[in-house]
Amino acid sequence: SRETISSRCLENARKSFGTDEDILLIHLENTNT
Repeated sequence: SRETISSRCLENARKSFGTDEDILLIHLENTNT
């Protein structure tokens, strides 16, 4: 059930942030580095 919830959250996040998702990915990459 958690997978369904997280998947919905991801979908909502993608719809909410949109292009910001790329910024988040870049931020995560910079954090990992």
